[in-house]
Amino acid sequence: SVEWRPNTMLRIEVRDISSAFGGVSLGSVSLDDSALERHFMLSREANPHVRRNSVPVMQIVQMSTPPPRTVAQEQQQIKQLKDLGFEQHRLTDGGAIWLAFHEQAEDAGLDEISCC
Repeated sequence: SVEWRPNTMLRIEVRDISSAFGGVSLGSVSLDDSALERHFMLSREANPHVRRNSVPVMQIVQMSTPPPRTVAQEQQQIKQLKDLGFEQHRLTDGGAIWLAFHEQAEDAGLDEISCC
């Protein structure tokens, strides 16, 4: 979870911690308020037949699936990612990362967002 701070850019850095030289940055992506709101909207609209509080669980399950073996499986996995609110982002140093966000329930007294 990340505490929400309006008008603040969210910067996500991807690091390879398995490098023999220690953590090596693979690049980063920065999201402004409008990009975050778009992610929240994608998450809210994800699989309307699924209960709202189940979406973050489904996002985590989808991230844990094994890599596809065929092009058809890859296309199906990309569709499933998008259906759950994931969106691909280019990293500054090349490559890409898939991110999804989900707002915590306001009635829980939290002013935080979740990201996977």
